[in-house]
Amino acid sequence: MSLRTILYGYEVKNGQYLVFESEAKVVRDIFADYIGGKSLKAIAAELTAQGIIYYLDKSVWTKNLISRIIANPKYAGADGYPAIISLTDFELANKRKSDMGGTQTELPEITTLIKSKLVCSCCGQNMGRRNKWRSREKWLCPSGCKVDAYLGDREIFTALLIILNRVRNNPELLRLNTSNIEYSPSMEVIRQNKEIERVKEQTGVEFGVLSKMILKCVEHKYECCPLDRGRAMTEALMDKYRNLPIITELDVTLIRETVQKIAVNRDGTLTVTFINHAEVTNIETEDKTA
Repeated sequence: MSLRTILYGYEVKNGQYLVFESEAKVVRDIFADYIGGKSLKAIAAELTAQGIIYYLDKSVWTKNLISRIIANPKYAGADGYPAIISLTDFELANKRKSDMGGTQTELPEITTLIKSKLVCSCCGQNMGRRNKWRSREKWLCPSGCKVDAYLGDREIFTALLIILNRVRNNPELLRLNTSNIEYSPSMEVIRQNKEIERVKEQTGVEFGVLSKMILKCVEHKYECCPLDRGRAMTEALMDKYRNLPIITELDVTLIRETVQKIAVNRDGTLTVTFINHAEVTNIETEDKTA
């Protein structure tokens, strides 16, 4: 049996996904009918009765097939697919589906990524996302730690956008304070220094011998110098954000490559820890001069 490999409503040309308009119209009708109150079974029956082709000669639609279409965020523009429906229609349809006890909606890639990085600042546990809390989703600590503000997707995403744009506007926020790094000589360096001083007090010492001892001691001193391993990473991060345009939507690649974790604080604010360990919150306090 032949299986469809390209998502219904799309076609591939020159390696890119494009909207296939005749199928896209069916997708829009499915969402409109479901939001309007029709059941999955009724929509499937109507499409079958109309002889709408799903793939090759297959024109039998089932409620499970309709359910998978409604639950797929790609139709709203996720994962690089051009949007066939609006995000509002996608959320409305899936809210109704969730309210009626339908199967769990597949989360968009950006939501899944944030879920993997979002932690409670009190206990360190990964925050959980409850799909239905009264009228919409809510992020909660599984350990029961309290947060003073309601946190849904909108609140989390907005706070994260504020933080990323703060860094974009002022990359100096990513710079770490390394002024407390101090040189500490090893026992071998101390021994060589004493040996050099002893030799210098002798008369008739060849310059070449003393020079070799000094160079060897310098080499060991260099090995004792503390290495600021985060400096190169910090400079690269700063350059990356400095060259970004204003960030209007969350980018999966940017967050995956630059963000280590996102902590939810008791007051509902967020603190982002970047991969160089710099921490930035969505509270717009006095930023360093760029």
